[in-house]
Amino acid sequence: MPTPARDGLLLVGDAAGYVDAITGEGVGLAVSKVTTLAKLLRPALERPGGQVTLAELSPFLGRARQEERAHVELTRALLWLRRAPWLVERVISALAADPELFRHFLSANQGSVSPWAIPLPSSLGLLRHLVWRSARQHGADQLGYGG
Repeated sequence: MPTPARDGLLLVGDAAGYVDAITGEGVGLAVSKVTTLAKLLRPALERPGGQVTLAELSPFLGRARQEERAHVELTRALLWLRRAPWLVERVISALAADPELFRHFLSANQGSVSPWAIPLPSSLGLLRHLVWRSARQHGADQLGYGG
């Protein structure tokens, strides 16, 4: 993705091409950056002329990329997941059955944790929903109870 900044210009959220994997909105991502951006840019904005250079934005852009890594990983996983509707149903079932798993993915969407760092009990529950339900359904299909 191209750098969403130039001298005197910084694009954030939807304007920068960031989309939230769960809500589809980039506004939340933009708002989450405000505090960091305000602290970083205050000295540049308070000087005469107040134009911020790309060099001054570089620390923010680096930090933003680092903070967005988990969000980008989750977005890629969700885009991959949508290719398999049967799998989406099982993941939704696992999320509904385990509030901790649901909270984990919300945190990953906010960039607080890696989507892959699922707590062990939740990992086992997710695995059970993915594999056991699949095996159970396969057995039902073999007996003519598919659906």
